Amino acid sequence: SDSASFVVDIMAANGVEEPPLPQRIFWAVTEGAVAIALVASASESKPTAALSTVKAIPIILGLPFTFLLFWMCQGLVLVCKE
Repeated sequence: SDSASFVVDIMAANGVEEPPLPQRIFWAVTEGAVAIALVASASESKPTAALSTVKAIPIILGLPFTFLLFWMCQGLVLVCKE
């Protein structure tokens, strides 16, 4: 998780190779909290519950992004018509 949070932090800092320390701590803690929540969501009776949650996340987060892309494509078509 350390290298993943470092890469996310660099992207969030617009490519700065040495992002600020508080920002690095924020991303590391956030990713750690998500990992802990996923592990805690699995119980002994349903050990695959965490995997089911991970499978549902892209669908839930992707739906609003679909509408955003549709809106941006409409704007692109309008600009190209001018």
